[in-house]
Amino acid sequence: VENMEKWHQLLQELWLHCVKYKEKVRISYQIDDIHFDIDIYDNIPPLVEIEWPNIEKIKYRIRRLWLQYNTKVKRGSNKLFKYYIKKF
Repeated sequence: VENMEKWHQLLQELWLHCVKYKEKVRISYQIDDIHFDIDIYDNIPPLVEIEWPNIEKIKYRIRRLWLQYNTKVKRGSNKLFKYYIKKF
């Protein structure tokens, strides 16, 4: 989407109404074929999302980056937001 305002107007013209809106900053890195996305939202700690089909390579990179000491969760964004809203 090149222009969020035009996209928003189009959706409203199609009788769609915004029910949830959340801004984030995403910083993406790549090494080999592993993708690391850091998502930064207001009021919750930064989140790191790691994508790669080979779990052993992910584990190796997690150890190399010392990420194994951080909390690991497998949740969708809605569950994460609900979890952190209760804490903050």
